[in-house]
Amino acid sequence: MFKQLLTAFYLSLLLSSIASAQMFDDIKNTKLPDRVGYVNDFSEIFPEKTRQALETKLKKYEQATGRMFLVVSFPALGCIFEEDMCSSVFYEKWKIRKARKDHHAIMLFLSGANRRGTRSFLGFSHGEDRDLLEQAGHDQFVVNTVDRLIAQGKVSEANVAYINFITQTLSAPIK
Repeated sequence: MFKQLLTAFYLSLLLSSIASAQMFDDIKNTKLPDRVGYVNDFSEIFPEKTRQALETKLKKYEQATGRMFLVVSFPALGCIFEEDMCSSVFYEKWKIRKARKDHHAIMLFLSGANRRGTRSFLGFSHGEDRDLLEQAGHDQFVVNTVDRLIAQGKVSEANVAYINFITQTLSAPIK
């Protein structure tokens, strides 16, 4: 009985690995739109004036801190459940990684984004940025501010508040 359970366990691991590898290949072969700047709002969740203000803000942010922060919205992002996988595909296809080993990049993915709601996740090139956000109360901010604004139908405002929280928390230049 134990041997059968162990065999079933290893078989499920193998099948899961094969499925993940296939999903990664599917994601890698997906045609991504070209990067248009710091704010790649393919779902048009930000009014044009807000998008332009964010574009300027994130450009200045990179110049001041050394961190590149990109916002990406899609009507549907098939890799939402494979966050690290999805991040690595965008980093690779958009050639975001720089030669410097201390380069930090942050990507805010907004999936299923529209004016009614979004599902988001952050991709990081350095774990220490994620740690700093956690120490600053990231999860509490999302629940108390972002989720509340989205529930009120203020999707653009929610995401701007989220971007502001991240840029303020990670405002120190990279050492």
